Amino acid sequence: ENIEIPLNEEKFRTIIRNLVDNAIKHASCKNIIVNASLGSKSLVITVIDDGVGISKENADIINQPNSIVNFRNTKAKVGLGTIFILEFVEKMNSTIKVETNQNGTKFIWEIPMEH
Repeated sequence: ENIEIPLNEEKFRTIIRNLVDNAIKHASCKNIIVNASLGSKSLVITVIDDGVGISKENADIINQPNSIVNFRNTKAKVGLGTIFILEFVEKMNSTIKVETNQNGTKFIWEIPMEH
């Protein structure tokens, strides 16, 4: 069965590319896994690396509602790729969470099937 999920292809590609690029550039990882699965009401994309993890401060901000606003209001240092990720996730009415420790990072991006 084919399921169509309305989304902006350019924003979708940018988010995936930036999540993978960030893992390559900053995580010092050996492996990156990108997975897509279908939840009951959303498409769930995970990007997992086995690198050094990200700072607790940045992870805490990403996991808060309105994370893009929170980054702008703090002195947290993030790259342009992360800003694009957060802006585009918000514009797509989706959510992103991060789990991280010294053994790697897992981003969980949920895209609702209905907008």
